[in-house]
Amino acid sequence: MKKKLLLFFIILCGSLIINAQNLVPNPSFEIYDTCPNSTNQVYRATGWNIDINSSDYYNSCATYYSMVAVPNTGSGYQCPANGNAYCGFTAYRKIQGQYREYFGRAISNPLNIGQKYFISFKLSLAEGISNCAINNLGIKFSNVNYGDTTLLPVPIPVMDNTASFYTNVIISDSLYWTTISGTYIADSSYQYILIGNFFDNNNTDTSLFFGTWCQSYYFIDDICVSADSLTCVIPNESNVCDSGVNIFEKNPVKESITIFPNPTQGKIFIKTNNINYFSCLVFNMVGILIKTSNEPIIDLTELPIGLYYLHMRLDDEITIRKIALIK
Repeated sequence: MKKKLLLFFIILCGSLIINAQNLVPNPSFEIYDTCPNSTNQVYRATGWNIDINSSDYYNSCATYYSMVAVPNTGSGYQCPANGNAYCGFTAYRKIQGQYREYFGRAISNPLNIGQKYFISFKLSLAEGISNCAINNLGIKFSNVNYGDTTLLPVPIPVMDNTASFYTNVIISDSLYWTTISGTYIADSSYQYILIGNFFDNNNTDTSLFFGTWCQSYYFIDDICVSADSLTCVIPNESNVCDSGVNIFEKNPVKESITIFPNPTQGKIFIKTNNINYFSCLVFNMVGILIKTSNEPIIDLTELPIGLYYLHMRLDDEITIRKIALIK
């Protein structure tokens, strides 16, 4: 009888430990196989090998001009919610159809059918590449392993106007991290988690800041799925910004810069405040210098469609922004 009670106790304790854990390994992307040295490398965060349309991995180990150094990224300035890293994805782009980026991974244990799970993650709008904010950001559990791929177009089963958990609220804060949290009751023994916006343009609410085309890109950190609600209460704590790594002193007036339209069909206009000297280098996605300019109007009409980076010197400071060229 004592042996049976002991065995029951061991099984019970093991069950409690499993239920209390975060089922998302490497939830804050701190562990990496190789430091990122360019965009489109979410797979370098260990375990995050599902990549549809090339999401991005940001880490303080990267060099400044790689575009993925934290906190001075090519998509905007942001310190991690915790640690040294986070990821980023295009959640909405109303050009060339309906563009989305998704990324994900296998979870540590399949979900139990009928079990309530607590979910949380943190989002921040990337102001350097976004001209609008959206809702419907969330996760989808799946039994399909999309693998390490860059499929185009986005597979239909992904953007089908359903998600396991998502927010109805438009997330527009680019200064701080917004925590999204809630619950989900599993209806299958799902083995994989996907991150993104799984709703089409007609079913996504947008808030346009400027321009006519909407492009919305988000940083994400601290992803949690657990049967224990307390496990997914993850406070913002120490991060790389506290150590001063990759930090540049910034003059708030000089950092007041607006680039429009973005996306653009040719010319872009750069508006700055109180700047005595301005210069800009335009690089393509693989880091090749395309053109230079000392004027805040740059004509990209002759270039092929795609993403480009503007390295701008504002007096004695450098800032980087990513733009999309369409036709």
